[in-house]
Amino acid sequence: MTRDWEAAALCAQADPEAWFPAKGEHAVTARGICRRCPVREPCLQDALADDEPSGIRGGLGPRERRRLKTRRSAAPATPCTPATATRRSPITNTREAVT
Repeated sequence: MTRDWEAAALCAQADPEAWFPAKGEHAVTARGICRRCPVREPCLQDALADDEPSGIRGGLGPRERRRLKTRRSAAPATPCTPATATRRSPITNTREAVT
């Protein structure tokens, strides 16, 4: 099944083996490409929805995707409204309200 975002994926122009490193090897090349990819988020969402068991997708490996999915399912859904939105101050390194 082809997804609309796949045509814009940077990984389509790279060596497919980079996304499936051998056990004990790092996927530095794949993660670097993913970091610059304009469709990283939809790729990651697809991998999470499909429970993709291997390879780098959306910049994350299988173990990282499982952890993310577990955290998301355990966290209560709270809307991020202007009254509750915060960010970390680069100066004081503390949380502050976003206005």
